[in-house]
Amino acid sequence: MLELDEALTAIAELKQTLIAKGEATELFGQVRGEGLASALATIEQGFGDELFYPNVASRAAHLLYFVIKNHPLADGNKRCGSVVPASQSGVAGEASRTAEQRQYTGGPCLAGGGEPAGPENIHDPID
Repeated sequence: MLELDEALTAIAELKQTLIAKGEATELFGQVRGEGLASALATIEQGFGDELFYPNVASRAAHLLYFVIKNHPLADGNKRCGSVVPASQSGVAGEASRTAEQRQYTGGPCLAGGGEPAGPENIHDPID
């Protein structure tokens, strides 16, 4: 599970990089309310044994969507929303999932690192 402090660390690192380049101000990445924690919790939801967002790609995409949609930060929602899923390996504990739950086992799928997903990283959910 991706924790709030991990997300905040990734945002702080991005902020420092962008400030050094003159591409952000001190407002960048400042958390407003509980929106970021809510977005992180939302991708962990499910019903019974089934997760609503069962693989890395859907979890990362929905986390990006929730951060952009809900604007939990004073500035930089799109940039932070795309770096947070990529800031840790496997978006929110992918490594601990069973083979049945894991459909995509590639690394981070959005901006900020990891190898690009290739066909060898995509697994048939029927296996």
